[in-house]
Amino acid sequence: MEKENARHRLRERRKQVVRLHVQGIKIMQIVALCGLTYPTVKRAIELYERGGWQTLRLADRGRGKSQGCVLTKQQEDAIQGSIIDQRLEAVQVWLDVQYPAIEAKAKAKAQGADIHCGDETALVNTDVRGRSYAPAGKTPVAFTPGGARHKLSIIASVTNQGKARWMIIDEAFNSDQLIEFLEALTKDACKKVLLILDNLRLHHSEPVKAWVAERVDRIELFNLPSYSPELNLEGQLNADLKQAMGRRVTVRPKAKLRDAANDHMVTLERSPERVRSFFLDQKVKYAALNFIGLYQ
Repeated sequence: MEKENARHRLRERRKQVVRLHVQGIKIMQIVALCGLTYPTVKRAIELYERGGWQTLRLADRGRGKSQGCVLTKQQEDAIQGSIIDQRLEAVQVWLDVQYPAIEAKAKAKAQGADIHCGDETALVNTDVRGRSYAPAGKTPVAFTPGGARHKLSIIASVTNQGKARWMIIDEAFNSDQLIEFLEALTKDACKKVLLILDNLRLHHSEPVKAWVAERVDRIELFNLPSYSPELNLEGQLNADLKQAMGRRVTVRPKAKLRDAANDHMVTLERSPERVRSFFLDQKVKYAALNFIGLYQ
């Protein structure tokens, strides 16, 4: 909205320049009167002399619809349809083949393992709380907190038995931090860990692959189908955490933000029935404990 207002003001000031020019006022006087630069004033006058008032209109920005396209509408639709079909097919393979195979491996008497579902999220101390209001046609304005912006990264995993494990990270999340979490996860587990992650590039990094390859007796990693966040089982924990943080009085110092997040995660760890309830969401119910039949 602000950019549009600025463009409107520029158009009006161009008209002002031309009116003064038509009255015979010299160009340097116009510069002083309008507060514009010499090139801007000269450009406005040149446009007017070239084509009249119509040339002062600002041109539309950006490419027009379909401008520069190398594919036809039919080709675009075909590609989009193919991508959607491939994704749906991958999701069905996950539900019908891949996850049941992971589940069978976890239940095998010779091995036995726990299935963990992991993901990362972030918390900041500058989130905007509450609702705003504006009359029709006016942009609503929300006041944001000032001061330093602090961010925490959190990686966590859950199981359908109600276990929750997590690690809070002050700095940027990287492969070293992921390996640190995996190390803690395997040390805490009584059985082998079968960890399901999404396709974040970090999860496929060479350091992580090398670390896991040396510990195949303790941990294996599996990846969800690409672009399928609805299958991410740990996403329910992230939503629970952020809803809980939103109900608290806003915390600004980083230490207090960390304490608030840690308090809620401890509460989850001590409430296995609450963690198990995350698996009752319709889209992740396929992984619920003792669940038989998909989407019943």
